[in-house]
Amino acid sequence: MQIDRDGVKLFFQEGGSGTPPLLLVHGWTCDHTYLAPQFEYFRDARQVVAVDLRGHGQSDKPQQDYTMAGFADDLVWLCERLKIEKPVVIGHSMGGVIALALAARAPQLPSAIVTIDSPILAPPAVLSNVRLFLEALRSPDYRQAQRDFVSNMLFIATDDRARIGRAAGGRHRLGPAPPRRAGTAG
Repeated sequence: MQIDRDGVKLFFQEGGSGTPPLLLVHGWTCDHTYLAPQFEYFRDARQVVAVDLRGHGQSDKPQQDYTMAGFADDLVWLCERLKIEKPVVIGHSMGGVIALALAARAPQLPSAIVTIDSPILAPPAVLSNVRLFLEALRSPDYRQAQRDFVSNMLFIATDDRARIGRAAGGRHRLGPAPPRRAGTAG
């Protein structure tokens, strides 16, 4: 389903019933299908909402700066519109950072947050690699840097190759934002 926020369509999938509700937040360049196994598993026992963040998947991809605060504000707004109270916000990678931003900006909303492979307290070696990655995102070859990151960091060798290809190759990627904007998403 899609819902319009100030002219920007935000996509979400909703299923199940029961409390506490779960809000599934994907990482950078992915979409709601990245957490599809969790969606399917948990919807038998509770309400589950999986989102496509602004600039990802089936949500609109406006030319703008993408920030953790902006993504968090979209999720708070979505929860208000869908009347989701006290969700457990589960975020993968960048989605975990967004979950923390959501909790900081609207502490009354989540009942809990769960981060999965999120760079919350990264060691110095990781920070060095992140800086190199951000430099690559600001280069003319930023799409290749994005594909390499998704292929090498978000999946394991036994994952479905078609799923990896979809995430790395295009339909889930951050929209047509130029490298300057994509690199400011953090």
